[in-house]
Amino acid sequence: MMKGKKAISPLVATVLLIVFSLILGTITMNLGKAYIEGMDTQEKTRSAEPAVKYIGNSLYKCINSEPSTKECLQWELIK
Repeated sequence: MMKGKKAISPLVATVLLIVFSLILGTITMNLGKAYIEGMDTQEKTRSAEPAVKYIGNSLYKCINSEPSTKECLQWELIK
């Protein structure tokens, strides 16, 4: 019935398994990265209180921040 037909050679099968493993690992790592970055974003949005810090002996509050990075661009002295 199957005379003359050969199966995939072991070398080709090994290469296919390695490629499949690399693709599966890449997908898993990307999903994990997106999940971790999502957790980081949730933590940043939870802290909605205004940013304050001491510069020298004076207390300053953030009045202008970059929304994407949450970095303060302008500080104002609190009197």
